[in-house]
Amino acid sequence: MSHLSFLIVEILESVILEKKEISAAKKPSIRLQATTLR
Repeated sequence: MSHLSFLIVEILESVILEKKEISAAKKPSIRLQATTLR
C-alpha cells in the first residue's frame, strides 16, 4: 500500500513538473513570435 501511494505521488509530481515546463516553454515562444511578426 505504501509503495502504491509513493508511485501515485511520483506520477503527480511528474505531471505537475510537465505542466510547469510546458507553460514556461509557451511564454518565451509567444514573445519570440510577437517580435518576429514585427
